[in-house]
Amino acid sequence: MEHKFNPENKKKLFSEFRKKILPARRTLKEAGLKEEMTFADVGCGNGYFTFPASEIIGSKGRVFALDISSELLEDINTRIKEENKTNIEVVKTEENNLKIAKESVDLAFSCNVLHETKDLDLFLKEVKRILKPEGRIAIIDWEKVDSDFGPPKEHRLDKSVIINGLKNIGFKYVKAKILNKDLYRITALKNKI
Repeated sequence: MEHKFNPENKKKLFSEFRKKILPARRTLKEAGLKEEMTFADVGCGNGYFTFPASEIIGSKGRVFALDISSELLEDINTRIKEENKTNIEVVKTEENNLKIAKESVDLAFSCNVLHETKDLDLFLKEVKRILKPEGRIAIIDWEKVDSDFGPPKEHRLDKSVIINGLKNIGFKYVKAKILNKDLYRITALKNKI
């Protein structure tokens, strides 16, 4: 049962608490983001990771800000204009159609999104489609525990479900890391073939 984020709560995405437990720049660098990469922020919300990614990759890189929410993407478009960003492309997606070219992304990043998917397998296959051969996926999501914040425990995905899903569709070097008591990160590489 998926648990969708309510755009009315968008201020929470930039809360001081979130900045403390998940500092954007450090989180992206630890996920493997480097200069000149093409980066997909899958389920970007209102840009918590999008704008730090834009700075890390620089003018020769490219960020795809991907989300199903028009309201959240409007916030990103406004900020792009205000900050005169030229390396961010905003794309309104559908859940299992990211609407960008296949094999166009070096790193696909998704934070606290997978527990919202209706069909995890289809979602992971779509992310795999946009990754270049040897492209990397980095997923951060909620530990399946009771917590004072985030979605209810019954809506969270145990990391083993995501790990098995990635392995089943051909990802290699699948690794999990506990970030804190509430969040984990899973990384994997797409096979060349």
